[in-house]
Amino acid sequence: MYLQEQQQLDNYEKQSITTAMDMVVKKSSATIEANDEVTMRSLYSYPGISQRSIDRIVIEKMKHLKAICNQQEDYYVHKMLIENPVVIERRVMPITLSDSASSNPSKYRAEACRRSRHNNKVKKVKMQLRHKYMAGQLMKSQAMLKSLKAIVAQLESELITRGFNPYQLENLRSVFRVNDITTSDETRSDIDI
Repeated sequence: MYLQEQQQLDNYEKQSITTAMDMVVKKSSATIEANDEVTMRSLYSYPGISQRSIDRIVIEKMKHLKAICNQQEDYYVHKMLIENPVVIERRVMPITLSDSASSNPSKYRAEACRRSRHNNKVKKVKMQLRHKYMAGQLMKSQAMLKSLKAIVAQLESELITRGFNPYQLENLRSVFRVNDITTSDETRSDIDI
């Protein structure tokens, strides 16, 4: 049943893309009248697809993308640690003349402290590298979002020149959820990296 729902979603996605492209690209301004309604089929109009199955597919896809992102992040951190190893200066211990029984526990303590300092330094460097990687990914995503917004604005201006009215554009924006993208970006515009 799950495979069948996935195929129906894939078919819907292909149909909606071709329908939108046909509507936007192939129709000239002569064939579009000002009072035409922009009608798009809803995802829920397909009988075999339920809201729960869509949510499940989205959750699984998000888990998959998160796992891929974590793998790429781990690879980046590992590669950067190999290129730039963490170096910790060794503290010089004062040499004292004492019996070997009392100096033996202090050597163990000193070695444990060195390992602890080294591990803490490595953890700190790993955290910095993870932050650097995710900040870079965020910057790439923001650049992609800006370019997509520019494309959407260009297409909207093209549609206006072809005779679409603002109601039809708003209907298209709601069908393709373009408003969700712009409002979420405006609310997070105060965050700087």
